[in-house]
Amino acid sequence: MPKAIEKLLFLTLFLVAFECHSEGLEYETLVDLNGDGIEDIKYEYDKTGYYELIDRNFDGKVDESLRYSLDHYLLSGTSDDDFDGVFETRLVVENSLISSVLVDTNNNQIVDLVFRYKNSLVQTAEKYSIEYGTPVVARISYEFGYPVSHEKVEPSSMTELEFQHSVVNK
Repeated sequence: MPKAIEKLLFLTLFLVAFECHSEGLEYETLVDLNGDGIEDIKYEYDKTGYYELIDRNFDGKVDESLRYSLDHYLLSGTSDDDFDGVFETRLVVENSLISSVLVDTNNNQIVDLVFRYKNSLVQTAEKYSIEYGTPVVARISYEFGYPVSHEKVEPSSMTELEFQHSVVNK
């Protein structure tokens, strides 16, 4: 078994065994997955839960931040999926399951791509974009996490901000 997996397995067992139930204690745990001496996963604990901070591309910078309750239920998450230093992807979590993934693909602080989930499997995706000067919304359906429809692109009278409000408030 690779050392990185051994370390991650040990840390997971440690967290489950001790359940992180400390009265007011704030601390952190570090994990170096690739043996370069730089932390790749860091756990930061507080009174209400903990963050799992992950450096997915081993450049020394956090690329994904997940928030968990003290009982290890996923509460929220955000990530920098193109590794440019901007956290453009946000997880919407309901009952510890991802219900939506909201993405700002052009780094303008407005959501323009949304994935909807049911029981942690993607069901639909919608993307707002401008094609040849015309706003469009593209939609695709999924079953068992795989696309089952062709992308349907329709002209839209919405602005990108209106699209964000329509998908975030669904």
